[in-house]
Amino acid sequence: MKVYKIWIHIEEIDEGKDHHLNIGEPYEAGRFDTEIAARRFVENRLITTQIPDSAADLLEACKVLTSYTMDLLYKLDDQINLGDIEEIQQARDAIARYDSSGRI
Repeated sequence: MKVYKIWIHIEEIDEGKDHHLNIGEPYEAGRFDTEIAARRFVENRLITTQIPDSAADLLEACKVLTSYTMDLLYKLDDQINLGDIEEIQQARDAIARYDSSGRI
């Protein structure tokens, strides 16, 4: 029976000397029956969780887009009450769930 394991290890790399040194023991992150399941684990669990800065960037982009949308609605018709537009309120609520600053 074949087993597919995902290992995580820390490596000290001296790029000038092309020297690699494993630091400590590797950590077994997962054990799978198929290569497909192992790859799916890496793609869905490991790769996506290591990008917190990108998540912050995405949140900031959402804020900017929401702001532009609100500005556009004001310009189209200054009689619009943005609180009455359900989609704008949903966008603001979604951003608020992920943003603790309370700026939007």
